[in-house]
Amino acid sequence: MNNVHKVLWTGGWDSTFRVLQLLIVNKNSVQPYYIVDPFRWSLVQELKAMSNIKKMLQQRYPQLNKLLLPAILFDKADIKEDRQITDSIFRLRNKLGGQYEWLAMWAKQTGIKDLELVIEQSDSRTGCHSVVRPFLKKTENGHVVDDEYAGTPEHDLFRYFLFAVKDVSKLDMLRIARENGFADILELSWFCHRPKVSSLPCGTCNPCKSTKHKGLGYRLGIYGNIAYYLDNFFDVRKYINKDSSLYPILKNVRAFVRNRPS
Repeated sequence: MNNVHKVLWTGGWDSTFRVLQLLIVNKNSVQPYYIVDPFRWSLVQELKAMSNIKKMLQQRYPQLNKLLLPAILFDKADIKEDRQITDSIFRLRNKLGGQYEWLAMWAKQTGIKDLELVIEQSDSRTGCHSVVRPFLKKTENGHVVDDEYAGTPEHDLFRYFLFAVKDVSKLDMLRIARENGFADILELSWFCHRPKVSSLPCGTCNPCKSTKHKGLGYRLGIYGNIAYYLDNFFDVRKYINKDSSLYPILKNVRAFVRNRPS
């Protein structure tokens, strides 16, 4: 019997790629996990993306149906506070997003280990990879934080997770998907954190900007790309001093560009 790989599946590009790679290329069983946050703007789009992906998998690869186990959903509101983890995230507050605090709390609370936290290759000086990279050791299934660093905030936050694609970029994922015939399924994934009413990518949130910067700008569509360029064009800080009388006017124009409904 093959190993069951536990994957935090958000419906996004990176985690969807990993799920598809494990199923289609490696023929491994996958147990997806998903944290339900009802206040997350993209909740519906993420769940819809995962549903559409599963439907296409069932149609094209019926022989793999048993390998993709039913997703285990967990209500974010049920995650219990943990002082040690809160202190650790505070010590790394200038480098990490707040999501790693409640992810670590959830993993610790549920006792999950070797959960794949699928994050692409990055050269940034901030973010998960920049923080965790020096503390990793290679194992058979990927990279984990070495226990020799027990007591450090990095170990407190990431000892529950497995990093299997840390050296793979988004474009690498697209190439691998094309080579193995599942690129169209990967394209069903979602990425925008602030989708418009018509389910269009906003073009201005960090995931949209990252998608654009990593060479996948076509995924933003016409609307998202226009919003992206308008948002950058009206970044008042690039053109005008705060003391100028034009500053509040241009700032309001930029706010309108970012937040207008569609």
